[in-house]
Amino acid sequence: MRTTQRPEVHLICQAHIDPIWIWDWEEGLCEALATFEAAADLLDAFPDFVFNHNESLLYMQVRDYRPALFERIRAHVASGRWVITGGWYLQPDCNLPLGESFARQILLGREFFRREFGVEPRTALNFDSFGHHGNMPQFLRLAGYTSYVHFRPTPGEKDLPDFLYTWEGVDGSRVAALRPPCVWYCSHPASRIADKIQAMRDLATRRNLPVTCFWGAGNHGGGATRAELEQIRKLSRGTPRLRHGDLEAYCRDVVTPRAADQPPVRGELQKCFTGCYTSAIGVKLRNRRAEGMALAAERYAALAWWFLGEEYPAEALRRVWQDLLYCQFHDILPGSAIREGFASAAEIVGRSVTTSREVMLKAQLALARSRSPKRPLTVRVFNPHPVARRIPAILDIQLATHPAFVHGKHIALLDAQGRPLARQLLAYRRNTEAWRNTILFEAELCPCGIREYRIEIQEPPRLQDGEEAKKDMPEAEGPDAAASPEGFVPAERAELHDRTCTVSDHARWAFADRESLTVRADRIEATFSRATGHLISLRDRHTGREFLSAPSGSLLVRADTNNAWGGNQNAYGDTVAAFALPAPDDLAALCGQHDGSDPTPAVRFVASGPLATVVEVISATGRSSARTRYMIHRHQAYLDIEVLLNWQERCRALQLEFSTALAGETYLTEIPHAAIARTRGGGEEPCGRWTMLADGTHALALINHGTGGVEISGKTLRQSLVRSATFCAGNGRPKPGFMNEHMSLGEHIFRFRVAVGTEAEVRQALPFHADDLTLPFSYLTNIPLDPCAEAGAEAGTRLLEFEGDGQVHLEAIKRSEDGRALVVRLAERGGRPAAVTLRLHGAPPLAVTFGPYQMQTFRFERGAAGVLAAACDLLERPLPQGQA
Repeated sequence: MRTTQRPEVHLICQAHIDPIWIWDWEEGLCEALATFEAAADLLDAFPDFVFNHNESLLYMQVRDYRPALFERIRAHVASGRWVITGGWYLQPDCNLPLGESFARQILLGREFFRREFGVEPRTALNFDSFGHHGNMPQFLRLAGYTSYVHFRPTPGEKDLPDFLYTWEGVDGSRVAALRPPCVWYCSHPASRIADKIQAMRDLATRRNLPVTCFWGAGNHGGGATRAELEQIRKLSRGTPRLRHGDLEAYCRDVVTPRAADQPPVRGELQKCFTGCYTSAIGVKLRNRRAEGMALAAERYAALAWWFLGEEYPAEALRRVWQDLLYCQFHDILPGSAIREGFASAAEIVGRSVTTSREVMLKAQLALARSRSPKRPLTVRVFNPHPVARRIPAILDIQLATHPAFVHGKHIALLDAQGRPLARQLLAYRRNTEAWRNTILFEAELCPCGIREYRIEIQEPPRLQDGEEAKKDMPEAEGPDAAASPEGFVPAERAELHDRTCTVSDHARWAFADRESLTVRADRIEATFSRATGHLISLRDRHTGREFLSAPSGSLLVRADTNNAWGGNQNAYGDTVAAFALPAPDDLAALCGQHDGSDPTPAVRFVASGPLATVVEVISATGRSSARTRYMIHRHQAYLDIEVLLNWQERCRALQLEFSTALAGETYLTEIPHAAIARTRGGGEEPCGRWTMLADGTHALALINHGTGGVEISGKTLRQSLVRSATFCAGNGRPKPGFMNEHMSLGEHIFRFRVAVGTEAEVRQALPFHADDLTLPFSYLTNIPLDPCAEAGAEAGTRLLEFEGDGQVHLEAIKRSEDGRALVVRLAERGGRPAAVTLRLHGAPPLAVTFGPYQMQTFRFERGAAGVLAAACDLLERPLPQGQA
């Protein structure tokens, strides 16, 4: 409800400090110390001055490097003149991180400010982030926020009903929002502050309400100066009244009541700086790996703590998240910093991944303990998800100390009961002969538990009289296969058909002729052109539906701006080139064949066996080359793609294109802990881990492992892989007469999955596909063989299991920040009401219902009455009874 307030101008002084941008982290840290010291000095000198600042990272730096200054800040906070607002760890990119990263930005920041200053901000802010995802209101509400402040996208990029409004997320959560009308959060140069204040006075008079004027100069738009404060004193005699403002109070008293009068703005706040969805792709790929590793380490450590009483590495995991969140800053993850900044970020995120691996290994070794001895080459497969699944799994292992112990032997894979399983050797993945082996098999994953397998090195099967010996032969060349009248690739030639295993007949599912290679799996059939290497058909064998309307899998080179931010263009330019099969001499050079021998075929089968067939395509354009491998699984309705790219094109962008046969007005893409529908034809857009096109009956989805930009036009899906703009520098244009520095040149590995089928089945499987690339199963082979005094988790024990709707997914398992509870966070991912029963081993089952895209968090605590579960908020505080 609107309250009666007179027009006045609230001067909101703050300091927008980038920890890395056009400087390295050491310089950014020193900038923070200098800015905070200057603010403290000015608060001492100007009794009516009020300073606002967020981002716990910067306060931590002050605490650790300038403790005396930190105590001065404490005193100013206690006086009410240093206002802690926002309360996040820092201002991240608000498009590309996973949902749990946003939960931790809030949790780590709010916990720090509560502990060190006794404050709990109610206004969140991300002034400079390049767009805001459509599930943000739910994260804010679940953390106790009532308002949100942002500057981007600007009025020229996104129309809003007013500068203060109500923002509604995809789940229906609402929060009051402010996009300040003062255009920008700084007042640089200082000479402009008088004009800015006068413009805000005019607006306050015209609208008859209080307005804000954000100001501060230096240090990338932040920090008060003595000169500006003196100028403000001179201007204070005018009307409407000027007052040094508290952003928390302004949002509480003005934004929240008045925003309720505006119609809600639904969904995401987009878009600006579209090039940042792809710039500095290495940073994005490392971020996704670091997110997956952090979640896995935390998950296994929590299970070992809860079930086995192992010490929980709280400090190590806090540092893991701090390093990861640091590198999600809105000039690091989007790719808008300088080269030195990205080098520092790579080191920082690398520390996060290494620590995660150490934590995870220790926890898994504890969970894998057994009181009974283990046989050599026992494999323990860990499933981080609370659902049982049968999936293709690859083991990359050392079988013996020397190849001589394996040569000529048969490699058998057995389950825990000693029964032989179908397996397939993938020798093309390694150039190590028998030193190391890669084994593909179908793993039965135990819900949040361990499944045990065993590898045996056996003597080859005894032959009957007159029977010819067979060998493991994991390679099958396309041209050789074409010599067959039908172009058939016998699987027996491609790989041993084990007589010791029960394997379904796979003798006729990979075919080659002079024009194409075809793989006919149980569910899908894929055909590749030998003339172009393109995927020319992808068909559902159950329904007969063709999913492609034109050759696909193309690597297209697009005209691109030189600017790291994308130059305010909503789409890339024309297609200026496409990767194509190289000429024989060029192909030989690309493959390093300089001895005059026949070059490696550019399109060929590199593996075919009982479980998978792999097609390899080598292509090139200009100074760049690519090796694309398609793995078609025998029993799955998807194919996996790996692209090894050597990119050397400057001022260009590269996209992977699929021309689908799926017409429609919209498409669906993942956003943090949810999904959102967008209109096709909108140019380059941010995407999460998957994008799906559907026609109301069937669907095709492309799942990625860290690429952040997608372009959908009509029935065509283009996933952006890399762009080679110049590193952050003013307008971004190359400097004439120099060999300029361009980002993302060199070698990159991209992994994708293409899933097809009915719209319902593809949609339901998408979160699982995404987890397979981000948070996959893991395994240990050389585990201790001797019995342990203390047992771990018995293989096959379901430590945490879901029953019910497959659209409810586990987002996090961790120990609570107070150290007393196991925290479990769930989210509905299908966009519809759902119900699930959560079964924590040794605890009563917990039945939970969900609204569309709803998140819920629970605390499990042990007490005299056993294990009790209670709903809690994002800050892990119990909710009032009956509230969820």
